[in-house]
Amino acid sequence: VAAILRHRDGDDLRPRRVDAGVGEAGDGLLSLAHAGVLGRTAGLTVVDVRDLADLHARLIEPGHSPRRVVAGGHLLTGRPLARAMSAASGRRVHYIPIPNTALLGLGRLADRFRSLVPAGLEQLSETAVEYLLYPPDPDNSTAEGLGATFRPISETFDAVFASRGSRK
Repeated sequence: VAAILRHRDGDDLRPRRVDAGVGEAGDGLLSLAHAGVLGRTAGLTVVDVRDLADLHARLIEPGHSPRRVVAGGHLLTGRPLARAMSAASGRRVHYIPIPNTALLGLGRLADRFRSLVPAGLEQLSETAVEYLLYPPDPDNSTAEGLGATFRPISETFDAVFASRGSRK
């Protein structure tokens, strides 16, 4: 795994351990930005917590609850995902189109040999790799029916990187 996670210029692409402050999703985004976007179909669905708060406020208005709401946000994949993270972080985030089957194999190996997984890659598993490689299409129909909108991904990414002082 370490050989794959070294860039041609020698930079270590393994994610650094990050502290609490932006939450688990924010930590994951920071780790992904450090490691690069791996996989041909890699992507993320992104929902800003501020948009979720607005949606919850709308749900407690009379006549809108109780019901379940899916808030899918935005889907960003591959090279555009790397570009968005690059713009927000102020540093180049690499897009590395490794075949999906190779990444799934690494995830299986990580599940089987958990004690050999390098620090900072603890979240590597077959399930995590599958989610990254085949993100679900966001369904915003119910949220939009309530008048909720989702801010641009750039605004969300900017806030995450700025909150951690990760912007160069």
